Amino acid sequence: EQPRSHYYALVQFALTWRADGPAAHAAFEAARRLEDPLWPARLVAHGALTEGALLVGAGRFVEARAAYQRAVRLALTTSERQALAATVNVVELDIACGDTQAALQLGRPLAVSLHHMGRRETRFELLGLIFSALLLNGELEEAKMTGRELYSLAVQLDPSKLHAVIDAMAFLACIEQRFEDARRIASFADQTHQSRGQSGRRPARSEERRVGKECRSR
Repeated sequence: EQPRSHYYALVQFALTWRADGPAAHAAFEAARRLEDPLWPARLVAHGALTEGALLVGAGRFVEARAAYQRAVRLALTTSERQALAATVNVVELDIACGDTQAALQLGRPLAVSLHHMGRRETRFELLGLIFSALLLNGELEEAKMTGRELYSLAVQLDPSKLHAVIDAMAFLACIEQRFEDARRIASFADQTHQSRGQSGRRPARSEERRVGKECRSR
């Protein structure tokens, strides 16, 4: 039991302090040396999820995606919550890596399943990613439908959740050549992130913001 407890403590430290690069990575490497594949899958999946978060923080998206895929495989038969969290992260990293088709292939059926499962919070997060992928992929009509679904779900949950898709809204305005609206929304997005103490963007948000900036500069 002691190695497992030590492993869990190290992983928790790494996850909690993942913004503090060297300390978090050192803790995770120490945990990795302890890891035993015969341990309960839920525990090892927690390690894989933490590894994915650390790799995302370091901008190593391809490796992060592999870590989250490992977490999915481990969690499928033991923890629905972990499996869903890892899968949503895979969708986001597909977008960040420029593979919007893969993101949609995985995300669309999962969104339907989440609707039937009643997991509204996870579904909202996933729909935000699908919204981004559709916009980046040029599938404007489906993107608008998804945007309306997002809005409806946010009203049910908490309208402030829409801050997560403000960058995508700016991108949509830009695609529709409403450039002044796009600039205003993008400015509001920056202010919102600053007020929440979020200096950076999540991987998918960064990609849509990059493309949106190119669009607005035309």
